[in-house]
Amino acid sequence: MKCSIEGCPGECEERKIVHPVRYQGRVIVIDHVPAEVCSVCGDVLL
Repeated sequence: MKCSIEGCPGECEERKIVHPVRYQGRVIVIDHVPAEVCSVCGDVLL
């Protein structure tokens, strides 16, 4: 899949990421979240 950032020539690849989420004033860290990550700019699509 092509990157969604205008002008970026990169391709997105499926990876597992660490995703921090703010919930009720706290930060919860969720590990192994599947995401599409651009190989050039690092843009992340959950």
